[in-house]
Amino acid sequence: SLFPRTSVVPIVDNGCGLSSDHQPETMSDDARADGVWGPSAGLVGLAWVAAAAAAAWCVLLVATGADPPGLLLASVATLGLGLAALYGTGRSYFQNRQYEESIPFFERVSREFAQTKDGRDGLYSLASAYLRLNRAAEAAARFREYAERYPAGERIEFAHLNVVDGLREAGRPLEAIAWIARTREKFAGTATATNALFARLRLDVGVGD
Repeated sequence: SLFPRTSVVPIVDNGCGLSSDHQPETMSDDARADGVWGPSAGLVGLAWVAAAAAAAWCVLLVATGADPPGLLLASVATLGLGLAALYGTGRSYFQNRQYEESIPFFERVSREFAQTKDGRDGLYSLASAYLRLNRAAEAAARFREYAERYPAGERIEFAHLNVVDGLREAGRPLEAIAWIARTREKFAGTATATNALFARLRLDVGVGD
């Protein structure tokens, strides 16, 4: 899991860059197949390039410390730059270990773009930011939200295990035990189920069972 003291699962963070699977919805099917922009998609494509450039600008401001996060977030909202700028800026803060500053960006991505891959990654990254801030209860709640909202999500195994660890760290062993049972049932016969079993053993040792 992502908790360093009892980690049995490697840390897997989302990639820094923007996802490559975002294409304007107005692109024709033929254009998608051929990799060629149709006339109706041209303007959308230009807008997408502009948004990506704005995202890169936000990332640069974060990296250089040239602008406070509150102003960046307001600017992104005002300009309507959307997913690319929000997620890219949040990831930049996260990678700079400015976890508190990354939270509002990940919150907006997970709320406003919930049906996209970056929306899923945004929610997972939000939980990870709380984790890095030693806010175990909030991290567990967000990992649980990911597990329940996206049962087939790309990071579902890690989300389940991190719910268990978060609840344990938050001093809620009975809830952790319930999640261990859910995890072992869902991932029976996999390494994730084995890790859940080890989590139960650690929990039992911790409470003196």
